[in-house]
Amino acid sequence: YEPPLGHGVMKLPSGAAFAVLESPGDSWPANNAPTDQHFLGYTLDDQQQPTFRYRVNGVTVEDFPQPVATALDTGFKRTFTFRATPPLANFFFRAAAGKIVERPDGSFLIEDKLTLKFPGAKASVRRNGDKAELLVPVIFSGNQAQLVEEFSW
Repeated sequence: YEPPLGHGVMKLPSGAAFAVLESPGDSWPANNAPTDQHFLGYTLDDQQQPTFRYRVNGVTVEDFPQPVATALDTGFKRTFTFRATPPLANFFFRAAAGKIVERPDGSFLIEDKLTLKFPGAKASVRRNGDKAELLVPVIFSGNQAQLVEEFSW
């Protein structure tokens, strides 16, 4: 195992990133819970940027990470495209776990290091004692859904 290079490495939650919950208050599946997740490979676009493909609970996911440089922050964004027949209800993305602060602009500060935004989505923090999780519902329109996650630090 070779750890990540650099300083300020941010560890994201272990376990499944996506899950079907009967209700938003249900517990996230335990790290050792059986999951239906399969890596399907990746493709490269004309600029050699990858789109990763995987299947989770019968949903095909395309995950396209892109670097983003602005005058103020360094970061990247991930564009997720979901396809399912039939579409799933109560399908959620767990973006973070730990210390989470919701900011007035709708962004979320994670562990005092990382800022996450979800343009067009209704992310919410749920708390259980000293633990917090940032959940984003994946809302299908027909057999497809899209979710954008923006990272800055």
